[in-house]
Amino acid sequence: EADWNKPKATDVFYVFAYDWRRDNVESAQQLIAKITAVKRKLRRPSLKFDIIAHSMGGLIARYAAMYGGADLRVGKSPVPTWAGAAHIDKLLMFGTPNQGSFAAFDALLNGMPIVTSMKLPLIDDFRAEDVLTSPSVFQVLPHQSSAHFYDENMKPISVDLYDPDTWFKYGWGALSEPKFLGKLKDAAELAAKNPDIKKIGLPKNPNADDILISQTTYAQAKAYFVAALDRAKRFQDALDAPSSRMPIQMLAYGGNCAPTLDGAILVPNAKKDKWTTIISAKDYKTATGTDMKKEAVKDLIFPLGDGRVTQTSLLVDAESGNPVILPLRSKFFSCSAHTKLFLDKPIQDSFLSALVVTKQGQP
Repeated sequence: EADWNKPKATDVFYVFAYDWRRDNVESAQQLIAKITAVKRKLRRPSLKFDIIAHSMGGLIARYAAMYGGADLRVGKSPVPTWAGAAHIDKLLMFGTPNQGSFAAFDALLNGMPIVTSMKLPLIDDFRAEDVLTSPSVFQVLPHQSSAHFYDENMKPISVDLYDPDTWFKYGWGALSEPKFLGKLKDAAELAAKNPDIKKIGLPKNPNADDILISQTTYAQAKAYFVAALDRAKRFQDALDAPSSRMPIQMLAYGGNCAPTLDGAILVPNAKKDKWTTIISAKDYKTATGTDMKKEAVKDLIFPLGDGRVTQTSLLVDAESGNPVILPLRSKFFSCSAHTKLFLDKPIQDSFLSALVVTKQGQP
């Protein structure tokens, strides 16, 4: 493994470590900065890198290629400059949610485990309020064109996932949780308006997060939430922006045999003036008492993928019916889970071959 700060001409690979919780554009800018610094130190201005990226890392690399170190535009439609293509030859994406993932939606509503699909003893998993503080999770939400929502009768409905009022209407996320709201600085005022909210004092041995939440008002938390949703939408628009050229080669690798969440069913509860959001395969009753079976739910909102990213989100091709088409040089699937794609022998053979084959050698 090469040292970014002390590159040598004989170096073969570099590992780009980034904080997955932070803004993806920030991570893309850091990636470009590291690459340009290495090229400068090696005095090789024409040097290009092949990038092997897993999951969200593929989005970071795509943005870096399309926009270099530029930030998101405000109030203007994004136009890819491909400034980063001067540094990148091939981008190999493994389980990358190019059209987002409902796993991120689930995490913002219910939290997520520290280790995927595993509950560890004596280890606190991420709560919804923890996930709320990660801008990157918002940026991996399903793109609006791929945000599949259904009414209680399993009929498609239009839901604006990037309108903050939508989240408050359906009671999604930490800002709709009375327990979290009870920890805020102005919890007493909130409790006076909502009997479900009870003010919660600091624990006996508070950590930094506990103290920060106790110093945060509802208005401040809401302002952050609104800004995070808006920036996520602009990040996705930047990735979806059309381009007349493709100066880098993109290859995709994914799983295709695990049921993967790709939608939500919204069931009203007229008595409580609330909604139930169904994102698991289970039986439920409609407001009129009709029984809906878990098998039908599974068929509707669990297409095949790697367990976290669907095939259509990875590929973004014409067959998916999505208006955005991602031109891929090749694609390869196996029966592998999201976190184990690199361990699959056929996938290893495929991507290692792709790394050594030159562009000129392709048909």
